[in-house]
Amino acid sequence: MSQVVQTNGNYTIKTSNSGVIRLDTGAGLGEVRVTGNLVVDGTTVTIEAENINVQDNVLVLNSGETANGVSLGYSGFEVDRGYAAGVTTVINVTGGSWSNGVATLTFSLTNPQPFQVGDRVVISNVTPSGYNLGGVSVVLSAATTTSISYPITSNPGNWSSGGVISGSLANNRASFTFNEATDTFEIAQRTGPGIYNFSNSGLKLRYIRTDPNIDEGDLTLIGSGKGVVKVTGTTDYLNEILLTIANPTNPPASSVTATAADDILANVKYVNYAVLNNPTYFLRDNDTTVRTLDSSDKASLFGGGSSRIRLDVDGVIVANFYRDNLEMYGLNFSPNTISAINTNDGLTLDVSGTGKVRINAPLQMENEGSVPASVSGSTIIYSATPGTGDTGVFFVNTSRTNELTNKNRALLWSMLF
Repeated sequence: MSQVVQTNGNYTIKTSNSGVIRLDTGAGLGEVRVTGNLVVDGTTVTIEAENINVQDNVLVLNSGETANGVSLGYSGFEVDRGYAAGVTTVINVTGGSWSNGVATLTFSLTNPQPFQVGDRVVISNVTPSGYNLGGVSVVLSAATTTSISYPITSNPGNWSSGGVISGSLANNRASFTFNEATDTFEIAQRTGPGIYNFSNSGLKLRYIRTDPNIDEGDLTLIGSGKGVVKVTGTTDYLNEILLTIANPTNPPASSVTATAADDILANVKYVNYAVLNNPTYFLRDNDTTVRTLDSSDKASLFGGGSSRIRLDVDGVIVANFYRDNLEMYGLNFSPNTISAINTNDGLTLDVSGTGKVRINAPLQMENEGSVPASVSGSTIIYSATPGTGDTGVFFVNTSRTNELTNKNRALLWSMLF
């Protein structure tokens, strides 16, 4: 039957030092209700319930802070990730003490694989035996490279000798904390008190929303050192970008919606591809372009060949500037030489009106191996092995072919004939 205990003032239940008060309603049965506020003056509250329901819509951490900021540096949540398979053992225990429900054991040598707060250990072979807790494992409340601390309800007495500490190292806890020093929330693995490792930290989500009232909603990524923004872990990211560009109104199912096709972030691989395959590396106005083509990459996309600068006008190639020569309008210009690119093409020097073609140096003509074909309406002058005219300068027209005669022979023949 129910019972009620009522007092006219405060009501105190006191045990012996370090005693335990238990409210037993049966295993998994009954309830303990507190109609007023519950104030716990101890340092730790342990709840072994599987489900916790909190009606308050805002949880306050680090409540009662009196400093200007989080004086302990961090405030947030941590996730216990269990224990690793490996076991570490320390046998060189050199001392022990107990104070206010906490036992501390010290080592003479630095622990090569230090314990951390949260590791679960078994203490054995300590005298007095109270430190051993009957072989039951215990979670460390403090740890350094030369000491550990763990809770013991009763004073085991002064340490006398011996001691073996064996335990499984706790996996690094996952944490979501506010860092007072950087004024940021951080997701990381906590590898020790106040020590956080970001090498494998991650955040899975779909959207990051910004405040349109600050910098017009810009998203600023702040880092340090020489870091870059990467896109990794995707399947053929370059191809997804190209398919979306090719089909902006109907992008691939694995890509973004058509309305967001223009907002895809490009990675270095895509930029390199775009430079090699799209007009981002040349000047262009419709089909008139100036391209820079290097033999190590882009030249192969435009007919191969050596490095060059190519000029197209109205879609027609009019010039190629190479390192040692220039090709333009069917002519090849190289040091000291102008020649026709195509076999059997002629070379014409032309002037307008009464202009003249002036040659202000000796004219050297190479000997021809055969008589050139005549051209209607023209006289062709060429060089060959000197004949009876003794000049080696010949002409050919549609009427005849002959050698120009030198002065002496012309005088001789005029006297004879």
